[in-house]
Amino acid sequence: MRSGKKYQKLNNNKMINLGVIGCGSVSEMYLDYLSCQKGVSLFACSDVNVELAKCVAGKYGISKVITVPQLLANKDIDIVLNLTNPLSHSLVNRAVLKSKKNLFCEKPYALNSKEADIVLGLAKKSRLSFYTAPDTYLSEAYKSAKIFIEKGGIGNVFSVNVISTCRPVESWHPSPEFFYKKGAGPLFD
Repeated sequence: MRSGKKYQKLNNNKMINLGVIGCGSVSEMYLDYLSCQKGVSLFACSDVNVELAKCVAGKYGISKVITVPQLLANKDIDIVLNLTNPLSHSLVNRAVLKSKKNLFCEKPYALNSKEADIVLGLAKKSRLSFYTAPDTYLSEAYKSAKIFIEKGGIGNVFSVNVISTCRPVESWHPSPEFFYKKGAGPLFD
């Protein structure tokens, strides 16, 4: 989801400094991809588990392990990637946007429509870029499909029907408990 009509543009002539909040299991998927991208600097990370943050920083060459308030106050960080527990997404998203930083957030970005409206309102008001589930639309499959469609590979698209399946969460997630709490589960994920 991208908010607002006009967006703050990042300077394409410089490295984009990325700050990561949340270094749990989903961070590996994102950081594997982002660590290979030209123009992206994995600048800093933060997690409530400082030892985990240090481990992730070491694996991906992130030079700064700092607290969330330090990360949000750091003027060198251009965009924040929120990979916290889904129950914390809305709270962290609001803090990031209030700190005047562009935002990527793992899904869901809020647990209910009221929280979603608050987050979107902040993004629109601040004219910052806000994206949710960036691992999905930044994936090679989606980028390839977009290029194929734009080049007329399947003619004019009028409708799309998508069916998606997944193995039970217990088979792939190391701590699946939160999927069964209010605001989680397949409809939100």
